[in-house]
Amino acid sequence: TFNAALRQSGVEKDFYHDGKNLLASFQMSIFSDIKAYTANPGEILKMRSRTSIQKLKAYIVQAVLFFCSLTSFLALWIRYAVTQKPVVAVYSIDVMSDTVHKRDGRVSYMYTYMKEQNEPQLELMHTVPTLKSIKNFFNRSDWVIYIESVHFMADHVSFFNHTKTDKSGSLNFEDCSDSDKEFLKELYRKYNRRKDQFVISQGIYSRIFSAFKIKRFWSIDDTRYVPEILPQLLVRSIPTYMFQHGHYTKYHVGFLAGIF
Repeated sequence: TFNAALRQSGVEKDFYHDGKNLLASFQMSIFSDIKAYTANPGEILKMRSRTSIQKLKAYIVQAVLFFCSLTSFLALWIRYAVTQKPVVAVYSIDVMSDTVHKRDGRVSYMYTYMKEQNEPQLELMHTVPTLKSIKNFFNRSDWVIYIESVHFMADHVSFFNHTKTDKSGSLNFEDCSDSDKEFLKELYRKYNRRKDQFVISQGIYSRIFSAFKIKRFWSIDDTRYVPEILPQLLVRSIPTYMFQHGHYTKYHVGFLAGIF
């Protein structure tokens, strides 16, 4: 219904960049949002009606995480980039179920191997910005660059350099309840913002990867955020390995085309 409405209204073309439809990169995230809304419609629609205090608190947490990521980048650059020491780029999720490595237990074997082989690593990590994220950062002994910090920077660049056009009013969602229509319009607004975030983030990832000599990329198969990293891996022909941690879905198919 969502994709059909975008096509019928002619809005889908706005999601194209360099000949590629960015909605393909967002499909898993869109699916997750629809799944969450289906389970609890009221809570999802409340998300956009946060108070000013709630928004300020969220911004402060994101700002702190940004400076954590910036410090991590500088520390890793001094440690590895200056000496041009090859590193393994790693993507993971901010959970600490593995108490030994203080990482995601689903890929603990990855960290065990790197430690045994004494592999230097450049780690990118997805988190949900909260006080717990900050606590996790300081509880780890390694430097981490958060995906959300890249988004934080991209959002600021986008705010000053781009005028967004909200075309949600032109979308026609037939046979939908008022609640569903409101949610689908909010979904459009969210990914219209994320489209600009995605494009600007490419420049940031390019600078991060250009600063290091990356010999390979290892990642859990997170189809929500890894797609925004993949273009920079492809253009540099960096060998890329995705570790499947759960059941196989249609959202994995795109990972099969490329350098994997």
